[in-house]
Amino acid sequence: MADQKLTERTALTTSTDASLVHVVDLGGSYKQTKSNFLKEDRSRISNLELNQSTGVLVYETYAELPVTGTLNVSYKVTNDTTTSNNGYWHWDGSIYVKDIELISSVNSLNGDVQLDLTFVNGELNITGSAAVDLDSRYSPSTGITGSNGYLSKFTSATTLGNSSVYDNGVSVGFGTATPSASYKIDITGKGRSTDFMYSTDFKILSDRRLKTNIRDLAPNKINVKWREFEFKDNLGEMRLGVIAQELEVDYPQFVDTSADGTKSVSYTDLLIAKNAELEDRIERLEQLINNLT
Repeated sequence: MADQKLTERTALTTSTDASLVHVVDLGGSYKQTKSNFLKEDRSRISNLELNQSTGVLVYETYAELPVTGTLNVSYKVTNDTTTSNNGYWHWDGSIYVKDIELISSVNSLNGDVQLDLTFVNGELNITGSAAVDLDSRYSPSTGITGSNGYLSKFTSATTLGNSSVYDNGVSVGFGTATPSASYKIDITGKGRSTDFMYSTDFKILSDRRLKTNIRDLAPNKINVKWREFEFKDNLGEMRLGVIAQELEVDYPQFVDTSADGTKSVSYTDLLIAKNAELEDRIERLEQLINNLT
């Protein structure tokens, strides 16, 4: 292949400040006011701006590219008879690889953006000054939908939509778009944990305003078969309680079955019912003792 036509890698980028011109080279960068540039400097910079972008070496044909390229340098082929050879290339260490089309020397986008962009080794390099002001004209492409406050999730392989998590900046709601400001986390619906949940306190709602069909609890005898056991996913730690299937035979009101068939026990209700039974038995024993004396 022929020697490279352009060896100069200095590039011009114009600042958003019209009084400054930035000249970037391999050694760094410096600034000068336009008025201080000599005529030949302005001519040289103008030619560079027309013929190359930052780090881009320009050739007429693909055959003119160096036999061995340089890493981190982009090569531009401008006038090859094979159309597919025209465009931007980089050397990956063994062969030339075609790059995405170069976007170069964008002087103004609504008066807000001035960029020099190039792809080197498949990576986007940006030089120059940028002040991007995106307004309603630059709306997201189709495939992105959602509502204010909801955390996003993929509703298909290529589409973003709403999840069931809502964040109003004060509280986070799971299953609700109106989480109470009284709580950091507000959950509507059932939840599940497959491991321990730790807390310094645990309270159950008991406000009369939340209840109906209130009546005294009958101290019925509760025959419970208490067990000790290990959970299969936590072997080595013995636990105390009941087996839901056994309890459900006579006391189904204490057992809940989830959609996947897993059974759980309302220990709070079970222990309160058992406590009511024991209190009634103690009172009757005390009365019997008093009658005997």
